[in-house]
Amino acid sequence: PRAGAVYVFHKTRDKAGRDRWRQTARLAAPRPQDHALFGSSLSLKGTRLLVGAPGETVQGQSNAGAVHVFEEGRNGRWRQRSRLTLHAPMQEDRLGVAVAWAGGLAAGGAYLRDQPGGREADTG
Repeated sequence: PRAGAVYVFHKTRDKAGRDRWRQTARLAAPRPQDHALFGSSLSLKGTRLLVGAPGETVQGQSNAGAVHVFEEGRNGRWRQRSRLTLHAPMQEDRLGVAVAWAGGLAAGGAYLRDQPGGREADTG
């Protein structure tokens, strides 16, 4: 399916002092969905990566969107730690169109959400 993916590259220097980039990982949603737009927004903080998937279907609501949280282990392998969704997702919310880290907080934009809401995120 055309679900999307994120590619991670690490930079090293060769003996001549030139930068060399090498792909070290390909990240995908554990349950890929066609047209989920996984990887359309990213935010990297240290060894943690937020990945937006604003086209993902959540609880039967198409394009409700989700934010996936990945962490790089000491062995260099990336693992998904969480999947963030709205408590009461609605069709076309598009959560994950933008993502950001700030301190111990993760934020995901849902620009088409038309209901006021407070703390309504679920992790799972």
